[in-house]
Amino acid sequence: MEFQELATLWNTTDQELTTQIEIKKKLLKEVGVQKVRTRLAGIKWTAYFELAVNLAFLTFIGRYVMDTFTEIKFFLPGFLLFALTIASVLFSGYQLSLYYGIRAGHPVVKTQLKVARLRYLELLETNLLLVVIPLFFAPFMIVMANALAHYDLYRHSDWLIYSTLGSVVIALIIVFFLRKFPNERLQEAQSFLNELKEEE
Repeated sequence: MEFQELATLWNTTDQELTTQIEIKKKLLKEVGVQKVRTRLAGIKWTAYFELAVNLAFLTFIGRYVMDTFTEIKFFLPGFLLFALTIASVLFSGYQLSLYYGIRAGHPVVKTQLKVARLRYLELLETNLLLVVIPLFFAPFMIVMANALAHYDLYRHSDWLIYSTLGSVVIALIIVFFLRKFPNERLQEAQSFLNELKEEE
């Protein structure tokens, strides 16, 4: 066999080997991304559930705000809840956009950034509970009492104050447990992506 034939055979074999390596890398990446999305399924379904609940509540609170437009003491708490619900809908939508943005065709670094954002959002949501629960407890109770029973809860201002203080304790307890038991699946997804990045 002449040198030229050997060189051609070598190049062909080398190209085939390179192609096989690339195919294996793509398969590994596709399987890896699928594993990541599986680990993040809890976030996806939670976001869908929150989105459905918030959209339903948005319909209710939107009507309430329009009905109480001329009664400022009922309109303001309703409007606060309306704004919070809008923010929550956007929050859930952003989580879902990050989840569905995780694709095999994207670089691992880009996927890592999306997962990191999801983890950041989860931590942010946990910390915001310290503010959201005490701040919106009284408005929620006022709106519910007025909307469902046509009762003016402002008559019991002392109860509202003490209940709001109690909601601070509840918020602290909830946040404590959420921090103590974080989303392990999300942490696993991040660790797996780090390993996948090293394989590239």
